[in-house]
Amino acid sequence: KIDLPFLGAKDNFKLTLHYGDGYGTQLKGGPQEGAFNTLTSELETIGIFGTYGGIQHFWSDKFRSNLVYGYVNADNPGFVSGDTFDNTNYVAADLIWNPYKKVNIGVEYLWGRRENKDGASGNSNRFLFSSRVDF
Repeated sequence: KIDLPFLGAKDNFKLTLHYGDGYGTQLKGGPQEGAFNTLTSELETIGIFGTYGGIQHFWSDKFRSNLVYGYVNADNPGFVSGDTFDNTNYVAADLIWNPYKKVNIGVEYLWGRRENKDGASGNSNRFLFSSRVDF
């Protein structure tokens, strides 16, 4: 987390990087951990690279927004089928209202894109509404 006081007193930037083998499903929208190679009778782990980052901006004491980007890419073995996950991108933007100290109400737009190993891809758009009351 990096504070961005030149934008606003509580504004900040967060970034996460992931790289490794065999833990793809631990990431949001990630690939499988591994694939079975029928020619060698071995389980091969699938490598991943992923990054997520976002900026949080406080418009006032009662309103804040987040702008987030995420990307995950799989290093698939050559033997996996074409409909196997290859990469995904997503962008989200929200507005959260904090009318009382322990109450949050929010709305978010999320766009996502998935591409398979064979190049087939699809996009998705969503609007999400949320509320949270802390006790």
